[in-house]
Amino acid sequence: MKKWMKTVSLILFVFVAGILHSCTMEQEDGILVQDVTEEGEIRETDVEDETQKDKMLCIYLIGCVSRPGVYEVAEGTRIHELIALAGGFTEEADETFLNLAAFVSDGQKIVVYSREETVTGIPSEGKETSSLVNINQADKDALMSLPGIGESKADAIIQYREEQGLFSDIEEIMNISGIKEGAFEKIKELITV
Repeated sequence: MKKWMKTVSLILFVFVAGILHSCTMEQEDGILVQDVTEEGEIRETDVEDETQKDKMLCIYLIGCVSRPGVYEVAEGTRIHELIALAGGFTEEADETFLNLAAFVSDGQKIVVYSREETVTGIPSEGKETSSLVNINQADKDALMSLPGIGESKADAIIQYREEQGLFSDIEEIMNISGIKEGAFEKIKELITV
C-alpha cells in the first residue's frame, strides 16, 4: 500500500512539476503572459507593451509650434494631436495651411509655416527659389498666373490640398477636376512641389 501511495505521489509530483515548468498562462484579453523559469521564478511579459513599441512612429515637427522637435507617437495619430503635444501653434503660425485631420507617418517631417511664409510662397526644401509656382504653397493669385488655371481651378487646387494634404508630385494635380493630360502639359514646366 505504501509503495502504491509513493508511486501515485511521485507521478502526481512529476505531472504538476511538468505543468509548472512549461506553464504559460494568458489572461482572457491576451495581454499578460507568465512564464515559469527553470528556477521556479515567474516572469511576466506584457504583450501589449511589446506590440505598442512596434506601432510607434517617429515624426520631426518644426516651424511655428511652441516646442519643435522629434516626437514619438502611436500609429494612428493625427497632425492636430502631434501639434498639441508640441504645445500648440505659435501666434504667427498659419493654422489653416496643414490638413490637421491627416494621419502622420513614420519618418515624416512636418513644417508649420507662418502666415507670412504661406502668403509669399515657400521655397521647396533643397531647391533654390525660382519662378516655378509651388502648388503646395501658392496662393490663389499665383495659381491663376498659370495658363488655363482660372479662379475656380485655383480654388479647387487650394481645397484639394486642404482636404487631401500636400501634393506629393506635380502629376497629382491631375486629380483636380478640369485638369487632365492636356492642361497638365501646358503647366508641367511651370510648377513644382
